[in-house]
Amino acid sequence: MMMRAFLIDDEPDSIEVMTSLLKQYFPNDLVVVGSAASAEKAYELVRELKPDLIFLDIQMPEENGFVFLKKFDTINFEIIFVTSYDQYALRAIKFSALDYLLKPVMLKDLESAIRKATRVVEQKTFRQAQVLNLITNLEVENGSQKIAVHHGGEVRFLKLNDVVHFEAQGRYTRIHLVTGEQFMISSHLMALEESLEETGLFVRVSKSNLIHVEHIVAYSKNEPYYIELINGEVFEVARRKRQEVLEKLRERKMQVRCK
Repeated sequence: MMMRAFLIDDEPDSIEVMTSLLKQYFPNDLVVVGSAASAEKAYELVRELKPDLIFLDIQMPEENGFVFLKKFDTINFEIIFVTSYDQYALRAIKFSALDYLLKPVMLKDLESAIRKATRVVEQKTFRQAQVLNLITNLEVENGSQKIAVHHGGEVRFLKLNDVVHFEAQGRYTRIHLVTGEQFMISSHLMALEESLEETGLFVRVSKSNLIHVEHIVAYSKNEPYYIELINGEVFEVARRKRQEVLEKLRERKMQVRCK
């Protein structure tokens, strides 16, 4: 499939370099149909040209890349963010399971991103929920961050602080909330753990369970090691994970019962 690509970057040199890379190394995968140096100009051109894929610079004067995305009621194109290192923005992008490239762009990273984008475009599984999730999470603190889940015919946003634990279900993960509700997402537990690492809110207690530290109410001092959660569930803690669990509790100055 030949994708129609559009480039948005306020630096002309960056647009020129990216255009050259795409033409030289990916002539059979995509064609660049246009570019813009501002979010305002890009919005009108994207609506007119209807590209399949947008390479979007995050840091731009006046309106940044996230403001550009807010303009759309429907995201019917794939996005690859392109940015200089911005720890907070990159953390939010990874948490929302979206793709990004760091400047200067490395060819192997570009190839990987285009391969993923091709699958999305071919399957028409444009990730509006993830984009909305990203924009929301850029404006909140760690505990108020949300995870987008598909539920029936709608998208729901679940607060991280409402998650008691995540449970591995093969290539999927089940989310357990303090309300007792459960939701399934198409994300491997390991990938989810990596994206949540910098929040400091979760700890892996076993192969299958990732626990919200602040929902631990009790733990055992002797073997077999286990923890009790706020919803009454009890989990055995792998011996190699016990020290990590205790350190997490100390870090957050948690007062929990010992059994």
